[in-house]
Amino acid sequence: MNSSQVVAILIRKLCRYDRLLFLGVIALGGGIRFLGIGKGLPYTYYPDEPNYVDIVQRIFKTGDLNPRFFSYPSVFFYLNAFAYVPYYLFGLWRSVFQSLADIRGADVLLMGVGLTSLPSAFLLGRSVTALFGIGSIGLVFVIGQELTGNWRAGFIAALMLALSPTHTEYSRYMFPHAVLVSFLLLAFWACYRLYLHGGLRNYLLAGIGCGLAASTMYHGTLIMVTLLLVHFFRAGLRGWRDTRLYVAIGLALLTFTALNPFVFLDSNQFLRDTGFIFTHYLLGSGGSSAAGLGNAFAYYVRYSWGVEGALLVFAAIELVRSVLARHKPSILVYSFALPYFIVISSATVRNPRTFLPVIPFLICSAAILATTVCGQLSQPSPPTRKARTIISLAASLVLVLALVFPAARTIQGISRLLAVDSRETARVWISQDLPPGSRLALESYSPYVDPHEFDVNGFFRLIDHSPEWYISNQFDYLVSSQGMFKRFYDEPELYAVEISKYEALFQHFDEVKAFGDGGYEIRIYRTAGK
Repeated sequence: MNSSQVVAILIRKLCRYDRLLFLGVIALGGGIRFLGIGKGLPYTYYPDEPNYVDIVQRIFKTGDLNPRFFSYPSVFFYLNAFAYVPYYLFGLWRSVFQSLADIRGADVLLMGVGLTSLPSAFLLGRSVTALFGIGSIGLVFVIGQELTGNWRAGFIAALMLALSPTHTEYSRYMFPHAVLVSFLLLAFWACYRLYLHGGLRNYLLAGIGCGLAASTMYHGTLIMVTLLLVHFFRAGLRGWRDTRLYVAIGLALLTFTALNPFVFLDSNQFLRDTGFIFTHYLLGSGGSSAAGLGNAFAYYVRYSWGVEGALLVFAAIELVRSVLARHKPSILVYSFALPYFIVISSATVRNPRTFLPVIPFLICSAAILATTVCGQLSQPSPPTRKARTIISLAASLVLVLALVFPAARTIQGISRLLAVDSRETARVWISQDLPPGSRLALESYSPYVDPHEFDVNGFFRLIDHSPEWYISNQFDYLVSSQGMFKRFYDEPELYAVEISKYEALFQHFDEVKAFGDGGYEIRIYRTAGK
């Protein structure tokens, strides 16, 4: 019995355990996402979380549903506010809370530097995100199975998403991107059911799904491309006459309106916030000092290869195969992924969380490709032994690149997550070893320094002022953080000016202490000139 026959037998045996494997991959994904979910607390290392917590707590405590923040739609905030109902009732029962006034957020010194007296509030928001991340794994399982008629494709896709470093990372924190992924997958599943079965009911479900995605993050609106493509795949070019399409589009708009009423009731703030967020991402306005700008296409290709493995390669191969074979179910996977990737690759601002929504669709395409290749192994009589060997090697290569590399990166991420990093060790050292009352300059993402013990001043970047300025303003120490300065050093071809300013700053002062624990670097300098 050769190796290919062994693989084929194993595949047939595994077919009997599809439900058990489904539960197993859900448990794996859930365990990974909840592992280390309390990272950093009670210190708030992630700059957007305190703002989101404040918005949600204000909604819950006052009953005023206006988030007064429209860089994202409102669903993310409403979901988290709803989670405060059992949280608050449990707190009352356990005498943790006496009134709504006991629900508090964080005291923030500057971006990425804060302290909360109620870490459970942050754990609550992170848990909501993690649950949506786990739900996405289940949805990918169902979608992969329905796209191919083969549960193995669903299992491979779910396993890939469970091990995805990017999806794992952003399922641990209170960000809307993992929630968006869940609603995008829900909308895609509804659209695919419409493709398979038609019917007004499925048009309604698809419309609601698209509305939910758009109500979570604005670029979720691109899932409407899938709805349109599904409709015209079924109805042909004359489909524009079918009123059910307009009912679905209208229901998507109605869903968005019902879930975001203050888009209209507070239209001035809505226009200001959305105007900023769109110009920021598309043109880089308001964010040039934070790096992460330009060459978005090359950035996402490098990021995908370095973090998620060969997903883009497999997606490109499967796209060509599905187009040549005119396989509409496979083509539908790209109806969101391709327009979305074009949009984010054309933008100025780029970052991993913006790439996240496309990952599950790339995973589905890779799972279809892997299943197609593996399916050749179960054929009773391949053309030749050489052909069987080639197919076996190809299947092994696809699975290794699709699973092993991302899994290794996820394991590395978990090890860093569980390690104590320099923000904690530097915080303790500053408190114990620097003279009380010293005047400190901190840049973003630095360790938390107690303002009751020291004269603390926060700056977005230390290089926003010259070395002479810090001396003339009588600062005793400067604290520089990898979270800010390393982003410039990572792209020297784009940020030579910023790097030269940091080098001038670092060389001007004596380095008192440097920390590199947990793969995170903190540098502390004494301002007495050399």
